Amino acid sequence: MTPKKLLPEFSWIKTKDGITGAILEVYDTKPDYLAEYYPHSQVGEDDDITFSVNNEDIVEYEVPKH
Repeated sequence: MTPKKLLPEFSWIKTKDGITGAILEVYDTKPDYLAEYYPHSQVGEDDDITFSVNNEDIVEYEVPKH
């Protein structure tokens, strides 16, 4: 389910490509988020552990319970 508004930091997300991660930063412009791969095993040794993602790419999410 794609979110209708921006998600808060630390939300867990899953993209339509099957990548899972946690939102680190929320932006007012595209890309909407900077996220960290979680688990890190999705990334190669030489790759960055962060990725950019937009709302329309998110298919599943969980907002943190503060």
